[in-house]
Amino acid sequence: MKPRPLAISRAELARRRGVSRAAVTKACAGPLRAARLPNKRVDLSHPAVTHWLKQADGAQTSNGEILVDETALSVAEVAERTGLSLELLTGDLDGPLAAALVPAGHVSASAFAELASAELEDVLAATRGELAAAVTSSGRLDLAHPAALAFMAGRPFARKRDGDPVIPDIGGQGYLAAARVGDDVDLEHPIARCFLARCLGRVTDAAGRHGSKLFLKLR
Repeated sequence: MKPRPLAISRAELARRRGVSRAAVTKACAGPLRAARLPNKRVDLSHPAVTHWLKQADGAQTSNGEILVDETALSVAEVAERTGLSLELLTGDLDGPLAAALVPAGHVSASAFAELASAELEDVLAATRGELAAAVTSSGRLDLAHPAALAFMAGRPFARKRDGDPVIPDIGGQGYLAAARVGDDVDLEHPIARCFLARCLGRVTDAAGRHGSKLFLKLR
């Protein structure tokens, strides 16, 4: 059975590539012709689209191009766009879709910049230097890599008068939302390790004594 196409609007494709809608329209008459769908949509899963997105301008490192904006979809988003059930897709995560999974803590440059409270341009420049070792083969940055944690530690949270850290929300949620397990926080999660680095101003063992005390205080 032929898989259903993963339909995406041309406007969304333009946003992911960082180009104008006119540029996408032009590409649909050329390299993206085979991926065109009715109603001016494009099949995101088509190899032509994958190749076209990889050609996006970005900072260059020895590991390849840096992914500026995230292109991955959640399982729920894939289910909504394809009409496939969550049960079916979840089962495939241990099979055909296993190679497409994005590991926890592997984030785009823009997401990294938000977590570090840094300018995107500064993060992209750092991928050619201090962050180069943290760039993965997919062009994402590994938050748990020592280079990434050192970058975070060098940008500690601002402090209130009473000494408590001023912790920003990430994507409209709490900084530690992705690391929460019920009412607890997974100290081994890359987001939690970044949080600790920025709170303490240094890289520390994720399960260390200081980290445990810090989380108990923040609850």
